[in-house]
Amino acid sequence: MARQQWGQLPAALRNVITAHIGPVEHVQEAGAGSNADFAATLTARGAGRIFCKGVWLDTARMLVRLVHAGHTPAQAESWAAALPTWAGASPEAVDAFAAALAKLSRKLKDETIGSPHLAEMAAASDSWLRYREGVSRLRSRRLPRR
Repeated sequence: MARQQWGQLPAALRNVITAHIGPVEHVQEAGAGSNADFAATLTARGAGRIFCKGVWLDTARMLVRLVHAGHTPAQAESWAAALPTWAGASPEAVDAFAAALAKLSRKLKDETIGSPHLAEMAAASDSWLRYREGVSRLRSRRLPRR
């Protein structure tokens, strides 16, 4: 499995990470192992050195594969909610990642000829994004007005 580098992660995801740890000043990509899409030690102002591994990314991508296989987005998220790496994610982080993944999936589909699986994965990503947008609308209606 080829790992993504820090700069290849969707901007929305990098923004979520930096919101938690502060501005990233240095990235040292992991030199060994290959069981996650992303693995690196991040040096963040105020937080020091933090090892960041893409297990959450793997879960999100599996969620889209479940949608592609015929599960509803709600069913796929229910599966993901049983995993500690997913259960602790903020709804805003999930929304941001769903939007970034759908955008990336559409771009790959549009730029690659003769790969029908990319179109199928883009459709599954769009389905999850529409679900997240609906969840977000419901969440905003439940928030108390100030």
